[in-house]
Amino acid sequence: MKKACHFALSESAFGGKHSAFRLPPSPARNATHSVAGGAFLHAFTLLEIMIATTLFGLVVAGTISVYIMCNKVWHTTSLSMQTTRDCNFAMSRLIYGVGTNSGLRAATSIAISSNADGWNIACPNPFDGAVWVSFNRQASNICWSNIIASQLICDHVCSALAVSTNSGVNITLAIYRKDGQFTSISTNSTFIKRRNL
Repeated sequence: MKKACHFALSESAFGGKHSAFRLPPSPARNATHSVAGGAFLHAFTLLEIMIATTLFGLVVAGTISVYIMCNKVWHTTSLSMQTTRDCNFAMSRLIYGVGTNSGLRAATSIAISSNADGWNIACPNPFDGAVWVSFNRQASNICWSNIIASQLICDHVCSALAVSTNSGVNITLAIYRKDGQFTSISTNSTFIKRRNL
């Protein structure tokens, strides 16, 4: 009696008809059973493969979209920062000079003359003698020059405005840069007061 109960318990717990741990039939016990007869041996259906492929495609498409968007934001921000830096640097050179050369603050007088390509500012000072600051619209740059040499102040200048007053000059610059499909414009303006009045 004890043996029969033990056998029934074992069969129910480890592979009986209603067992949760049903094992596939052994080929030795039942040669007519195929591999598909086992409860745990089956392949993915076509529907499952299609759902998994669709989900994978959506994840990949979303990842690529986020990467492209972040790349565009990075390029736009980088170009804007470079343009702003160039504009501020150009204004600083106009005010304080280039290298050992003095800027517009050191000018004893300021005379602005317009030409077909832009304008020219005659701004002599006691340190450098006769000095000119010129805006060339065709070359998109502003240069500092004297009777000996010329030096670039800034390039990529799309517009520049200079208005002389009794005590100095108002300067407005706009720097334009383009990198592929990305563009950026930075504008800066200031009043430069002459020290040597």
